[in-house]
Amino acid sequence: MGSDEIGKEAQGGQNIRAEESTSDAARPRRRRRRAERRAEIAEATLRLMARHGLQGATVTRIAEELGVAPQSLYAHFKNRDEMLFAAIDPLIDMTDRWIESSNEADIPERLRALGRTHMPFLSGQLEGFVIPSYEFLTAPRDTGLPEAFGRRQAEQLEKLARIIDEGKKQGSIREDLDSLRAAWRVIVVMWAEDVAEMMGLREFIGEGISEEILDVLLRDMARNDTGAEH
Repeated sequence: MGSDEIGKEAQGGQNIRAEESTSDAARPRRRRRRAERRAEIAEATLRLMARHGLQGATVTRIAEELGVAPQSLYAHFKNRDEMLFAAIDPLIDMTDRWIESSNEADIPERLRALGRTHMPFLSGQLEGFVIPSYEFLTAPRDTGLPEAFGRRQAEQLEKLARIIDEGKKQGSIREDLDSLRAAWRVIVVMWAEDVAEMMGLREFIGEGISEEILDVLLRDMARNDTGAEH
């Protein structure tokens, strides 16, 4: 092999490695764009569920909401069912942000702060959170959507239970308390706010009724001033 041929072969190898390097660098961007597009489709699905109900969130409407052709959605999801299941994720993300929104060191005060912020974070977002959530809950059982949504809600309950466990360790919450049961009590108050918002019964939140209920629960959870348990 002549020196020219050796030089060409070496150059060719460098070009291939450069192309592979460029391709490798592009992969994370493509994955990021794909994830962003899937998230956009999921959020569009939620908006349509709020406006038209579960059955009204059709592939055609989702595509129109995004300004794309219906067939382009199938580059990201196999079918409409996958789009509906993916639409659970933004709701859970919102719940996560709500749970993480308070960093009060005292755990009863952190839970009380979560009660105060639940309205602006979640209940106050009728179309963005409350209505789509209840569309999932009331979906036909054979779709699997109520159970899938319930499993994700159970994960949020576990997060609240871990916060309550933290309160036991710091001595601000009774050690004999079942943390998961206590988390259920807290979340039931939040769900009641969601239902009241849907029915237009804003006095439940506006007049402090839900806050009073939560306060009763938190007083029962807390250790008394002397540190003795209830």
